[in-house]
Amino acid sequence: MAAGGLESLQTQVSNDLRVFRQPFFPDMEEFRIQLSKSDDFAKRNEASGEPTRVLYRVRNLSRFSGFLIGGIVGGERPSNYAESPRLWNPYFRSIAIRGVFFAFDLPGSNRLSEFMRTFLEIPGSLELTVTNPYKQEAYRCLAGLGLQAVLDERVRDLGSLNHLLLDRESRRVIAVNTDGLGLVRAVRERVKISGCRALLIGAGGAAASIGYELVRKGSCLHIANPVEEEAQRLADRLSRFARLGRSISWSGLGSLQGRLEEANLVVSAVSRGTALSRDEIILLPTGALCVDTRYGDQAEFACLAGSLGRRVLDGRSMLFGQFAEAAHRLRRILHLDASLHHRALKELEAEYLAIPL
Repeated sequence: MAAGGLESLQTQVSNDLRVFRQPFFPDMEEFRIQLSKSDDFAKRNEASGEPTRVLYRVRNLSRFSGFLIGGIVGGERPSNYAESPRLWNPYFRSIAIRGVFFAFDLPGSNRLSEFMRTFLEIPGSLELTVTNPYKQEAYRCLAGLGLQAVLDERVRDLGSLNHLLLDRESRRVIAVNTDGLGLVRAVRERVKISGCRALLIGAGGAAASIGYELVRKGSCLHIANPVEEEAQRLADRLSRFARLGRSISWSGLGSLQGRLEEANLVVSAVSRGTALSRDEIILLPTGALCVDTRYGDQAEFACLAGSLGRRVLDGRSMLFGQFAEAAHRLRRILHLDASLHHRALKELEAEYLAIPL
């Protein structure tokens, strides 16, 4: 692959494509970037007084000649926070393919369609992960890619996607949405989803995908949101996917009386703060599983619920599930040996979930 392919992307994104957050290759060099006061990483580490952050790079993009190329694109500077490179780069090494995964910061959704076309035209392009706030916009851009698009049923039903997989043999791009599947994978060994009483806090894109999977798999779902009308709209959207005899209800956050005491599963899909107060969490059954879609020091709900003796999962388990679901589909495209693939995922999951953030 000529370096010019990646350099054509470099003219569209705001970050240096040579930058990684981890040393994934033996010849990567360490360097430091100066943090501005507005940088999210700087805000979270203000107490430490660290004015810089360590990143890694290779000297020349020709280092990736002949590699398969993956990446994550988003408008909220995924090069600063995205965990996807910490999953895809080790996975590529484990299955013994020459692949590299970048994080792309794309300022402005008006450039997303051009970016997607450019990425998919690069020799070796394989997988593009789409994160906030571009999941719905990426769905709308599919028609202009110049490739036949195969839509997973979840993409059609929800009108959003988070993975594009390029099948070069058939010249097709496969669009999938694994957000809700990632949560189901994370919780299925801890909670029986069919028949469970699930409380979903939030009504945005991630909440829609999570709620979709829960009701399709037989949960009785209650959606609560600070803006009650948004909870109602999401409940109305999901009602046609509910199994016969299962209910979907909705309310504002101030109207959860009776819902807390009976919940088996509570999922926080809010973008900031904690979904429930201390007094509300105390009302949950001691066996309830509390899941936060955020991770690290942003997982305030999981942290608070854990301190009160509840079972918790933060967003990294869900994130790994989203990645694993995409990797399963990629295995079929690349005709990978199934045992090699599953062994690589198992080892990577154990290693990744043990990494402190």
